[in-house]
Amino acid sequence: MDKQLGYNFWKRVDSLIYNKYTVKELAEHCTATYQTLRNQRSEERVPKVYDVYLISQFLDSSMDYLYYGDMRLVNPKTKEIIKDLQNMSGTQIEQVREKISELKRVESKKGHMSDAEKMVAEQPDDLYQG
Repeated sequence: MDKQLGYNFWKRVDSLIYNKYTVKELAEHCTATYQTLRNQRSEERVPKVYDVYLISQFLDSSMDYLYYGDMRLVNPKTKEIIKDLQNMSGTQIEQVREKISELKRVESKKGHMSDAEKMVAEQPDDLYQG
């Protein structure tokens, strides 16, 4: 992976841990050691896929956000709801409330996996080794 991806990855991680956690605390939730994460951070390298998954879980984020900084692989139903919300006029407040409730239900469902999270589940075991 290129350095820019690594730089952006750690910039997003830093924004999520700022004033909440340290890299040492982050390492406690990964298979990588504190020293490994520190080196990866200073060298602007992205951790192994499984560690990215563990970091995303610990920070209550998505792998997609950590990798790309946006929600390009968001649940298709969520995209549809967001599009509906963007197309509504100010007089449709009740519909907006219903769509927000629907969005909360869709995003709170357990077991939803983004494409990146599915990728982790399908990876060979050697990616999980330190």
